Amino acid sequence: RRFGSFGGCLRTTVAREGIKGVYRGSVAGFCALAMYYGVSSLIQGRLPDSSVANFGERPLTASAVSAGLAIALAYPLDTVGRKLALQSGKNERLYRGTVDCIRKTYVTEGLRGYFSGMGLFALCFVPAIAISMQLDTISKE
Repeated sequence: RRFGSFGGCLRTTVAREGIKGVYRGSVAGFCALAMYYGVSSLIQGRLPDSSVANFGERPLTASAVSAGLAIALAYPLDTVGRKLALQSGKNERLYRGTVDCIRKTYVTEGLRGYFSGMGLFALCFVPAIAISMQLDTISKE
């Protein structure tokens, strides 16, 4: 194990790289997060209200479809953010920044490199996002 605790990880990263090392990859991660919510809300607003499980104004299936599409569109940025964050603390950097990571991932892994692990991620988060959207819709009524 490289670090004994969260505090140890934080101290080591700040000592080696400064505060910038703590936030490495966060720009891509924040962009992915904004895309998840923005795209899913946009798509959900355009889907028809037809579902067996209609708990609120929007059907649960429409929420799940919009969450799945949002994840598919935003996951590549999330992957780039993770790759940048994982190189923190290493002496040799593979990527110089977000654009360099996008380019090198495409060259070495192709499009598949951006979507590695998305299935499991979607399996965990599509239901959570769909239910969250339903609760948000119900709370606005």
